[in-house]
Amino acid sequence: MPRQFLPTLRGLLVPRSAAPPPAPTAETKDLLAGNAYVSMTYAGVTNVWGTPGRADGWDMERVIVEGYERSIWTFKSIEAISKHASTLPIQIGRGGDERRFEETLDDHPLLKLLNKKANPLETGDVFKKRLSAQLLLSKKGVFIEKTYSRGGTLVRLDLLPPDRVQIIPDDRNADYVKHFEFTDYSGHVRELLPKHVIWIRDPHPLDPFCGVTPLEAAGLSIDLDVKARTYNISFIDNDGRPGGIVGIDLDGVDQREVDRIQKRLAPGAHNAGQLTLVGTGPGGVTYVDTSARPREMAYETLSGTSKGEILAAFGVPESIVGNASDTAAVVRDR
Repeated sequence: MPRQFLPTLRGLLVPRSAAPPPAPTAETKDLLAGNAYVSMTYAGVTNVWGTPGRADGWDMERVIVEGYERSIWTFKSIEAISKHASTLPIQIGRGGDERRFEETLDDHPLLKLLNKKANPLETGDVFKKRLSAQLLLSKKGVFIEKTYSRGGTLVRLDLLPPDRVQIIPDDRNADYVKHFEFTDYSGHVRELLPKHVIWIRDPHPLDPFCGVTPLEAAGLSIDLDVKARTYNISFIDNDGRPGGIVGIDLDGVDQREVDRIQKRLAPGAHNAGQLTLVGTGPGGVTYVDTSARPREMAYETLSGTSKGEILAAFGVPESIVGNASDTAAVVRDR
């Protein structure tokens, strides 16, 4: 018996005369509570599943500041991917296979823009690097404005900040996009026709107006990685724990001498690891090792787990981001 493609779809093939089934009640889920994409709260999303404008709540500035600039593994993943893309020379041709064109077009105007000068501010390499980075960071995707000469030749490409571009859907859904509205840095709104804008995004499975980004899957791991490092820095700055404590009998010792000894517990990284004297009962001498605590092991585990999850979300192995020591050790053991 031949296999059928998606046999459950046969239920949709009903006679035209049959009454359509009642529409199911729309289900809404708040992203900030219950069964939610916790990682999406990292970008400030407050929209509801299934509603238009799913990507409008994606706070691009917050993603850059708190994710890209503060998480070393997010930064290295995006840098590795975008730098590789920026160094690739662009060829345009027809025919042939994946390795070589049968015919190469050397006079296409797009070659000059992508390999030499995309616009007065950016070279082709810088343009390709920023385009690749935006595609990984932006849930809206990437918007490229095309500028033509009076003769109709493409003469300029400009990357538009995704958070300043508004997608205006077509009222009849015939063309999906009616036009784009771009707010420049002076606050003026420009209307851009679809023929003047290239919209690139990793397609969302349900929403044609929305893209997807690895930050949605790795958002919680990135948040944990940043907060774990921040916690450790704060702990080091405020840590009054010495490397060890020697308890001795201070009976009869002047109080000023006791105060001087107690000051050795002053917080700060410069005091970490010092040996500290404290008072005990008469004749008592004790020693406590405070240099080892489960806190360090917990941070190491959390940091390693977050790193692995972030690199997996971006599809970047450790060897690419410049840390192949663990991989090399595994290979030697095998």
